[in-house]
Amino acid sequence: MKKYIIIVFFATISCDGIYAAPSKSNEQQRKTINKIVVRVNGVNILTSDLEKPRLAKNGKPFTLDEAIFDELLYLRAAELKMLPTDIDVEHQITNFKIQNGLDQLSDEEFEEELKDGNMDLREYKRQYGRLIAVENIKRTETSEKLMVTSQEVERSYEKNPPVQQEAYHLKTCVLPQGQHEKSKELVAQNKVEWEDLGFIETAKISKDFSIVFAMKTGDLSEPLKMGDHYELISVVEKREQRKKTLQESYQEIERRLQDEKRDRCLKDLERDLKAKASIVYL
Repeated sequence: MKKYIIIVFFATISCDGIYAAPSKSNEQQRKTINKIVVRVNGVNILTSDLEKPRLAKNGKPFTLDEAIFDELLYLRAAELKMLPTDIDVEHQITNFKIQNGLDQLSDEEFEEELKDGNMDLREYKRQYGRLIAVENIKRTETSEKLMVTSQEVERSYEKNPPVQQEAYHLKTCVLPQGQHEKSKELVAQNKVEWEDLGFIETAKISKDFSIVFAMKTGDLSEPLKMGDHYELISVVEKREQRKKTLQESYQEIERRLQDEKRDRCLKDLERDLKAKASIVYL
C-alpha cells in the first residue's frame, strides 16, 4: 500500500544552502551539509534535491539532467501562469484517494502510508503540485504535434506488423491442506477457489508451470507441489502465434507513434529551454 501510493503518481523546490550550527570545537566555522549543485535561472538545486524520491519517477530520485529539465518546466509554467492552486492539488489528491479506496484515511493516516517512501504529506503535496504544473506545460508544448495520420499507421504496419505471441489462458487454485489426493473430487464439487491469471505469453511462463506446455485446452494438471502447499493448473485456452491484422493493431501502432512523437517533442523542448536558460554548475 505505502509503496503503491508513491508509484501511482507520475519536482523540485530548491532553496539556499543549509548549514549546521557552529561548533564550539571548530573555531565557530560553519560546516556546509547541503551543497548547491547547479543554479537554474537563479534557482538552486541542492544535493538533497537529487536524493529525494520523486512522484514523477515512481519514487526514484531525479538525475541532475532530469532535475534541471523539471525546474525549467516548472519555471515555464509559472511564467505562463499555469501553476495549480492549493485547492487544485487537494482536489486531485482527494480524487486519487477515492479512486483507490483510500478516502477513509485521515491526513495523519495517509501520511503514515507515505513514510515507507521516505516522504511526508507536505512534501507529497508540494511535489504533486509541481507535477501538475510540469504536465500542463508538457501537454501545451506537445499536444498539437502528436497527431498521427492513418497513412503513418499503415506504413508502420507494413514495415513491422505486430505479432500476437503464443500464450496460454490459465487458472490456478490452491488445494486445502492435506487434501491434494482428492483434487478431482474437490474440483467436481466446486470446493476450490480458482484464480484467473488471464493470458500469459509462453516465454513468460515460469518453470513451475512448464507442465502446461504438454496440456490441451480444458486439461487439468495433477496436484503440483508449491512450497508448503499444492496447486492445480487449468488451461482455459491456448493462443497460437500469428501476425495481427491492421485493424487489430491500429490503436496499438497509433499509441506507439504518438509516444515516439511525444518523446521527440520533449527532447526538443528540453534542448530549447536549456539553450535559453542560465545554468551555472557549482
